[in-house]
Amino acid sequence: MKHLLRSALPLLGHWLLASLPLLLMLAAMHLFLGSLESIDMHWRVHRLEHPDFRRFMDIFTDWGHLPLYFILLWMLVRGWRRGIARDVRYVLTFAVLQAFVGFLLVRMMKIGFGKPRPDTGGLARPITMDPSYHGMPSGHTTESFGAALSAVFGLKRWWLTPLLGCYAAATAFSRVYFSNHDSLDLLMGWLLGSYVAFGAAFLADVRWRNIFRISTWT
Repeated sequence: MKHLLRSALPLLGHWLLASLPLLLMLAAMHLFLGSLESIDMHWRVHRLEHPDFRRFMDIFTDWGHLPLYFILLWMLVRGWRRGIARDVRYVLTFAVLQAFVGFLLVRMMKIGFGKPRPDTGGLARPITMDPSYHGMPSGHTTESFGAALSAVFGLKRWWLTPLLGCYAAATAFSRVYFSNHDSLDLLMGWLLGSYVAFGAAFLADVRWRNIFRISTWT
């Protein structure tokens, strides 16, 4: 138990530091722009008046995940070449969790909740395949924070943690900017991405082979 707490405390510090840019951004939007509807309208007008910035945000919303995956791929290759089995297990565990949570679970939640996107409006339509009602949660935010936090937990570089947090927050912001999601969708995506990262950090140390052997003996 003491070992678990000792390993969890540094992760909590990195998690808070990496999450701070997103949380501050959402707080600032609500403080200065107001309600969810006011925030959406503000960025709609901004898109029309600033086409260069809109094209810049297109990069984040379309390709924002790739650099994060390249970092994790580098961690996997480095661990493999140096014979660091824990690093290899860690990245592979992340990949499994990211596939399950970031793709399968998020898709099921989107269909189940049926929350309208900001550019759709209206009431929720639970159990729907209409992508216009797949607002909750934000898949981009889940994926970007799942990858960014996993890289943060794997590298444990205090100077790098806020940088990756800002990058993931920018990718998440792009979804609000283009009226695909609102703040609540981003928060849910952030929580799911956090689950991926914490899950990878703790499950990578589980000796599944030993557990399977014990279960077969009993």
